[in-house]
Amino acid sequence: MTAGMKVLDGHMHLLTAETAREARDWLPPMSLAVAAASRRRQERYESEQAIASADPPEESVEAAARRWLTEFDRHGVTAGVFLALGPKPGMLRRFVSQHPDRFFAFTFVNPWEAGAENVLDEDIRYRGFRGLKLYPSIQGFHAHDERAYPVYDRAETLGIPVLFHFGVTLDYRSDLRYSNPLDLHPVARDFPGLPLIVAHAGAGFFREALFLAYHAANVFVDTSGSGTWMRYLPRPLSRREVLERLLDVFGPDRIVYGSDSRHASEGYRHWLLREHREILETLRVPEEDQRKILGGNMARLLRIPW
Repeated sequence: MTAGMKVLDGHMHLLTAETAREARDWLPPMSLAVAAASRRRQERYESEQAIASADPPEESVEAAARRWLTEFDRHGVTAGVFLALGPKPGMLRRFVSQHPDRFFAFTFVNPWEAGAENVLDEDIRYRGFRGLKLYPSIQGFHAHDERAYPVYDRAETLGIPVLFHFGVTLDYRSDLRYSNPLDLHPVARDFPGLPLIVAHAGAGFFREALFLAYHAANVFVDTSGSGTWMRYLPRPLSRREVLERLLDVFGPDRIVYGSDSRHASEGYRHWLLREHREILETLRVPEEDQRKILGGNMARLLRIPW
């Protein structure tokens, strides 16, 4: 049933040597010992995920666009949302402008900085971005910090979604003190017209993401990522169990499919799309709801025809 459905992947990244440099520019430097520990963790991740190399390639915007279009066409993906890796994502802006009907992008700001809401405004109005991505555990702030409220207020005015990465993460500089999705509850309460997306189903904070869904109707969830976090719960979960619980609590109107595809060495994570399709079929999810999850919900948030 799902084979012929349009797919809008709601969570991807453009990882090239240039975007990696842009991301590094705003991150604090690591000591030699911390950098070595970070490399060991990266190597473990590459081994677990069977990625030949996570080193991003040197490639032009045009080459990157051709590569992702080829991957999309090969695996039946209509379009994708690419999330910025740091502030001032210049290459990502140029990348999505290559094919604005198939590539969409979320920008990135540090919400406590003076004038951040104006930077967001300009990115949305004049630079082609469609949403905002925030990363509390890397940026070092609680989502409910009222210093971020001007940014949330502007996002609500602009009518854009804001996506948060909570939970576990690959970056060694992360701080799990800022990773609980429940930090988002005051924001959801105070900005009821602002669509808020919890990435990776909470990435380990699964129960907390479900609690949040119960309390706030403007909170969405994306299903992206390899699901490594599912192994670390008190009782390990399968992807089918996760999707079943999300359908039960969030409902089909607030679930967004994502793959978290990023590496040139692995291409599009087509096996995750296949697995999502198979699970939705096995769970006997109605075709209309499958269409929402595989693209319709994100298209609605981005206000694009679908």
